[in-house]
Amino acid sequence: MMLLGRYRNGKLLLLSFSLLLVLCTYLYRKHGKPTKSHYNVMVWWNPYVKQLDYHRKCGEVECRFTSDRKAQKDPFFTGYLFHGKKMSIHDMPANRRIDQYWGLYHDASPRNAPFLLHSLDIFNFSSTFSRHSTVPLTLQSFTTLEELINYKNMYTFGLKTSFQKKMKLAPVLYIQSHCDTLTGRELYVKELGKHISIDSYGNCLKNKTFPDGITYDSIDFEDTRNFYEYVSKYKFIIVYQDIICEDYIADKFWKSLSLGIVPIYFGATNIRNYLPNPNSAILIDDFATPFDLAQFISQASNNEDLYTSFLYHKTLDMYPISNQLLVNAIFKEDIYYLADRKTRSIVEFECTACVQSFHQEKLQTQQKELSCELPYFPPGNFTLKALPRVRKFVERARMEATIMHKMAGVSET
Repeated sequence: MMLLGRYRNGKLLLLSFSLLLVLCTYLYRKHGKPTKSHYNVMVWWNPYVKQLDYHRKCGEVECRFTSDRKAQKDPFFTGYLFHGKKMSIHDMPANRRIDQYWGLYHDASPRNAPFLLHSLDIFNFSSTFSRHSTVPLTLQSFTTLEELINYKNMYTFGLKTSFQKKMKLAPVLYIQSHCDTLTGRELYVKELGKHISIDSYGNCLKNKTFPDGITYDSIDFEDTRNFYEYVSKYKFIIVYQDIICEDYIADKFWKSLSLGIVPIYFGATNIRNYLPNPNSAILIDDFATPFDLAQFISQASNNEDLYTSFLYHKTLDMYPISNQLLVNAIFKEDIYYLADRKTRSIVEFECTACVQSFHQEKLQTQQKELSCELPYFPPGNFTLKALPRVRKFVERARMEATIMHKMAGVSET
């Protein structure tokens, strides 16, 4: 009996100690000040680099960020961070606890992660191209203010006209290596090409090859001087995005403005909010048919005053940017001075996660952050053949989103 009593007393003592430890941990997390011996732990389930493990100080709060999934067993583990491009519905954490934080970092098109179109609400905070996200990346692909307005490396209208004749260049440049897009851009450009000459590089609609020594990255412009110098000889470039979302602007758009090439643009539904000036781009949405667009391009290609009116950000010395919304956004993001915006955005994203988890600020992202139009075609119905692939994509996105909601333990909205 004495032994049984000691056993019971010992068990009660152990249980009391365990409860006290849990209570102390809770109170410390809620009210305590971080010290060198205490930091929250967050696991990059899908890291932006292959392996990472470091501490980051965010004001008075400190967190450890690691790609080591074993760290989820740490007593101060608070949640997971995900890199959207590397997420898979077949590889997600199991048994999400109610006190866990989930954060999304996705610096690419939602085309690469269809489920995000319907499952953004499983995350507590996000960093995406949307201006509504916790840490917006809307202008991450913006070059620099200096590059945007600098005209020293831009060819004049007269020189570009001369290049067209001597080098046998078309007035319009198109570079596209991936066909079968959700917007049917290859269908539209093919129709446009019936009415105006287009030099098409890449695997899609290819009718021209770059000269020796000129290379091109199929995802982005390759950062080489000879490539930029070559493409800047063109008067116009088609920038036609693979998916249409508010705030999602391809980096080719910004690069074309920097090079002094007039973009023929189809993309972000609110692109006018980001144009340096009202006429900084020719918007495909403004033309009823490819024929009408071709007629206008031909007119601008042969009229110096009309053509130059699209390049005021390059040709005006005083107040070259009239769009105050863009000016405010540029300086809000310190884009004039910042060398590596991606690094800063990751730091800001991680610190947001760190501070929220330490102070137990439980938030939830809103699905409106990814406001995408599917299907969304330009006027003229020349891209309706893309409709079946859009329907297939939408079906896949909804199916994957349902799976993600079940995994995350969140009811679909």
